[in-house]
Amino acid sequence: MTTQDQGRTPRPPRVDRRQALLDAAIALFVERGYDDVGVGDVAARAGVAHGLVSYYFGGKRGIAAEALRQVLAEVSAHQAPRPDETTVRERLEGFVGRHLEFLATFREGYLALLHGAAAAQPEVRQLLREARLEGAATVAGIVGLPQPLTPLHRVAMSSWVAVLDTCAEEVAADDTLDVATLTTWAVDVLLTSLDALPEPPA
Repeated sequence: MTTQDQGRTPRPPRVDRRQALLDAAIALFVERGYDDVGVGDVAARAGVAHGLVSYYFGGKRGIAAEALRQVLAEVSAHQAPRPDETTVRERLEGFVGRHLEFLATFREGYLALLHGAAAAQPEVRQLLREARLEGAATVAGIVGLPQPLTPLHRVAMSSWVAVLDTCAEEVAADDTLDVATLTTWAVDVLLTSLDALPEPPA
């Protein structure tokens, strides 16, 4: 190794640079908010060349969308029903409880990605829409709703997803809220609303 090489700052291995940029972007969005973070800030925090942000993500909008995609994938994996949850209520409470617990733990990142200019991006809105549809499909499967959903079931599920979104926003914003209490209430809302639906005509 030459003297010149010894004086250089080590760069992350090539395979890790993309993830290093994502980690840096999330950390900076949490610290400063989306609006106050530039591409150069992300590259500097990750210790990589400025141009790699554009190379991997196409710019700030792209890295914000990919950061949210990564967070949503972690949420989905975390909230999935578990083998020891055998009843419908256990599976629903497990799904909702883990969903809210994850967002409570990741509250700063969640709020940073869903507020300000980031929330107005079409890519972010589409990712959130897909995540909601995936979650609604999982819950519909847990409670045994027919597929495809009837119009009334579709309305009931869409309304309940809005309830869950509100719970998530509140948990992320207020660390005094009790997740267990909200979980029980959200599950009660779902089951009560489904029970109240009229029987389909014969």
